[in-house]
Amino acid sequence: MITLTGPAIAIVSDPAVAFGILSAGAGLAFLPSFTRGPAPGAPELVRVLPRFEGPSLEIFASLPPRRALVPAVRVFLDMLVEQTRL
Repeated sequence: MITLTGPAIAIVSDPAVAFGILSAGAGLAFLPSFTRGPAPGAPELVRVLPRFEGPSLEIFASLPPRRALVPAVRVFLDMLVEQTRL
C-alpha cells in the first residue's frame, strides 16, 4: 500500500492539465494510456506504479453521419480506437 502525505499543490480533473503539470516536473497523476506520449520538448514521464491499472472505461462516440466523414474526426476516432486497444 502506498500512502501520500502532505497537501496537494493542485487537484485537476482534466488530463491535459495534469500532463502539463507533470511535464513541468511536478506531481503524480493517474492518466489515460493515450496521454502517456511525450510532449515536444517536455521531459519523459515515468510510470511509478507499473503493476497498477485503473478501472476499465467504456468510451462512446456519437455524431451525425456527415461529421464522421470529416477527416479530422475520422483521424481522432481511429486514434481513439487504436490507443484503447493497448
